[in-house]
Amino acid sequence: MNPDWRFGLQNQFQYKKWALDVGIDGAVGGVMRSLTVEKMWWGGKHPESTTYRDEEYAAGHPVYVPEGVNVVSGELKTDVNGNVIEDTRTFKP
Repeated sequence: MNPDWRFGLQNQFQYKKWALDVGIDGAVGGVMRSLTVEKMWWGGKHPESTTYRDEEYAAGHPVYVPEGVNVVSGELKTDVNGNVIEDTRTFKP
């Protein structure tokens, strides 16, 4: 964040044995970044990140290919509940 200008105010109110400290500060201008939004993009959870991921997937590009795990032949067949019916895949490092 690099604001154009900053401001602040600090005051103390007292009544008998009670005291209240008040501090206000702010900034105007500049650029702020959100760590939450940054982490959402990093983790693929940002709503706009699916646009790019879906386009790549539809074009036949693999979205994620881990190192050392490659399917060279066969297929995985599942039922409607996701239970494995048949797994004829073979893997190659």
